[in-house]
Order: sequence, then C-alpha cells, then structure tokens
Amino acid sequence: MYSHDSSTGHLTHLVSVGSPRGKDAHDGPRHVKIHPNGQVLYSVTEHTNLVDAYRILPKTLKYLSTRSILPKHLNSGPQFRGDTLMLPPSTSSHPSSRFIVTTTRGSTPSTRGWLSIFPLDEEGDFASPPLSNEDSDQGVERYETPTSGGKANAIDIRSKEGGDSVWIVLTDDDATAASSGTGAVRVLEWDGWGSGGVKVAAEWPSEGDALEEGERIRGASHAIWLD
Repeated sequence: MYSHDSSTGHLTHLVSVGSPRGKDAHDGPRHVKIHPNGQVLYSVTEHTNLVDAYRILPKTLKYLSTRSILPKHLNSGPQFRGDTLMLPPSTSSHPSSRFIVTTTRGSTPSTRGWLSIFPLDEEGDFASPPLSNEDSDQGVERYETPTSGGKANAIDIRSKEGGDSVWIVLTDDDATAASSGTGAVRVLEWDGWGSGGVKVAAEWPSEGDALEEGERIRGASHAIWLD
C-alpha cells in the first residue's frame, strides 16, 4: 500500500501485506479489484488458484476470507494457473456488486480452465461458506471453459437488464482454438443463481466462419465491452 500526494503524484510506501497462508505458500498474487464501496480488495493467486478478500484500512489491509477458483474435487497445483477476476458494473437496481467472477487457466491444452462466480454480502465479503466447510461449493457457480484458455481465459463483464444477469466476454489463447479456427472470443451468458448455469451465447470465429486469406487466430488475450 502507498499513500498518494494528489498535488505532486508522489507515492509513499505504507505497508507490504503478506499472504495469509505465509511466505512459504508461494501463492503468486496476480490481479486485484476493489469493491465499489472502496472498503474491500480482492486478489487472485496464480499458483494456488485462490481469491483472497481484504478489508482496506487507512494504513494496511486486514485479511477477511478466501475462496477457491477450483471445484472441490480438483487439487490446486501446477496444472492450473489462476488468472483474472472481475466485478459486474453497477446498475440502477444493483449499485453495489453482489457477486465476483474469477477464472483460472489450464497449464497445458489437455487441462481445461474454470470460471467461478462467488456471491458477496452487503459489505463486500464472500457470502458463500468458507473453504473449511465440507459444503464449500454450495452457492458457487462453476463453469468449465471449453479449452485451457492458453495464456488468456481473461474476462470482461457487461450487465444485462434485470437481476444479476450479465454477459461475460471470454478470450481464448489455447492452441486448440487457433488450430480449429473457433472460439478465440466467446460471449457467455449468466442470468443469476438457479438460472441453469453459464452458457455460451456466441463465439468468434464460430464453426463454418470463413476467415479472410492469410487471417489467423493468434494470441487472443483480453477483450472489453465498448458500449
């Protein structure tokens, strides 16, 4: 954490916060996001495929809780690489984020990645049961991505009208997508808890799409919504 001088842009170091699992965990913190209330920070770990939540205090971060991007039946390890996390945009009906979306990649084309959606409480902490609970997957939406995701499996979110419904754009850098000519960019649809899960609404290229001469898919990394 750093304090910021708005007049000069100067940064002053306040504190470095270690992993809640200790220095030997080799978590590899990768990406962070801040809840719209400005009070909770989320960090995804690349090596251990976890999401940690912290309370933002004036001069430090206070650890709150952890969730696993992977479902219970899978062990975290070198076959997965935690990737991105994203909060849905604020809407007039839901100005405060009620869930967070995370992804992990498979480290080789033979291992598919995962997208997990976790409910949040009104304060921004996780609302689902903790990791130590035997029913820790209860209340979590899981979606196994079509491929490993390669170096990507990155996401961006756009809210749909009504409830918790969202469009999730997912980019795919896996060699399978490049060789087959399908699915470099996918649009996923999720209509909230109990709606039947995450579905593929569209993809580019799709099967049968004719690419222009010399055009090829290479390195799909991260897409954003422009409107």
